[in-house]
Amino acid sequence: MFERFTRTARDTVVRAVEEAKRAEAAEVTAEHLALALLATPCGALLAEHGVRREDIASAYETARRRAGLSESDASALRALAIEVDHVVGSVEGAHGTGAMVPRGRRRRFAPRGHVPVAADTKEVLRRCLREAVDMGDRQLDDRHLLLGLVTTCGVAADLLDEHGIDYASLRARRRKAS
Repeated sequence: MFERFTRTARDTVVRAVEEAKRAEAAEVTAEHLALALLATPCGALLAEHGVRREDIASAYETARRRAGLSESDASALRALAIEVDHVVGSVEGAHGTGAMVPRGRRRRFAPRGHVPVAADTKEVLRRCLREAVDMGDRQLDDRHLLLGLVTTCGVAADLLDEHGIDYASLRARRRKAS
């Protein structure tokens, strides 16, 4: 699949890996991909809608404190009368701040400097490819990566939706550009 990526898309994936290394993360996650997209032509669209690096980092930090639950996950649990922030507060009260934060582990046999790609990022890349195929595009670019992010349930999709960036608006924008 990587051979179908434009230079911009390849650079975005490389930047995502660099983001993961800088954060000393165990894996390259959708968070790192979202941060990397800020430096692409799609970054201008994100900026237009008020999406900043701090917003992405804050949304993911909140999700980490909630054991990885996104805002839509927390809303679904709220509908079942489960207040996630109360649960987190109780757990942290008993076990300390950050007690629910998932602890990443590097693989023992991974080559030095190699950061594996997380399942959520693989799903974004699969959906990115599906979007390109659906659009009849031969190459994948940063717009496809952004579409992959908004169609994959999770923190990035929730954050982008809060800022008015969703699948329908991105596809409509694409049709206008064609």
